Amino acid sequence: MKLSAVLPTIKLKNRIIHHTIVNILDPIYEKIFVDNNYANRINKGSIAALKKFDTFKRKISKNGILVPYAFNNNMVKGYILKADIRKFFDSIEQKRLIEILKRKIRDEKVIWLIIKILKNFDNKKVGMPLGNMTSQFFANVYLNDLDYFVKHRLKMKYYIRYVDDFVILHENKEKLEECKDKINKYLKHLKLELHPDKSKIFSIYKGVDFLGFKIFYFYKLVRKRNVSYFNRKLDEFIEKYKTNEITKEKFMESVRGWFAYIMWGDTYKLRKNILRNISRSIKLCFFLFFTLLFFTNPSNFSTLHFHIFSAL
Repeated sequence: MKLSAVLPTIKLKNRIIHHTIVNILDPIYEKIFVDNNYANRINKGSIAALKKFDTFKRKISKNGILVPYAFNNNMVKGYILKADIRKFFDSIEQKRLIEILKRKIRDEKVIWLIIKILKNFDNKKVGMPLGNMTSQFFANVYLNDLDYFVKHRLKMKYYIRYVDDFVILHENKEKLEECKDKINKYLKHLKLELHPDKSKIFSIYKGVDFLGFKIFYFYKLVRKRNVSYFNRKLDEFIEKYKTNEITKEKFMESVRGWFAYIMWGDTYKLRKNILRNISRSIKLCFFLFFTLLFFTNPSNFSTLHFHIFSAL
């Protein structure tokens, strides 16, 4: 059966068609996606990426060997290239994307439908809209060549990509500088470039911003801007709860979701302060307070919603 035969004849703007396309194409591309790509994939996600980062940092530092001039236990050997692709979604060349898709998709009707979806984005030849399920999937397809280049051409084993952000961990700073230059040259073939201000090399012991955390060797902290963002949203939810715009269940669902995220860092004090602020505004039973503070199990949350990270 041709792929086009199973596509529903519905309006193009309907979200269902985006899900249908991804459901059809995902099994094809999942076989060729590089394992180091963690965004918008089954059994991957941000939490899995953070776990893999922890594994990689132990390997490149030989389980925490200190630099020769270390004056505290945080001064561990190793470096991280943290990189961001500049204006990624706005810069994707649609013609190039279609060429990449045609390597695997032979059904012209499916290709035609994808072209119609892409043209639906302000009728431009460059860029994709943020938020669409197809955009997230096509982003992985577009950058899969980059993943192969980094993993197999540059031989960088300790590589993690999440959408348009990626990190490479290595024991040698000069090697990472060389990789950065080669990656930037390679990206020109995709009509992309690294963000000059957001693509830098860091020592492990100085920490690096990745997926909402400031990650050091021995601990992780939630980035201050993320805490500020949550506090603003929390104030909004408290007001909505007080005016009965949302239910208690909806309010607590939001708080639990945030706690599931920050539990992956060293955040006991932060969680305590957040719950104290909530309890000042809303009657919060001791049992619920205690549960959220001590027993939120992050292993139950394998991925975070994409809209959370778009705000980070």
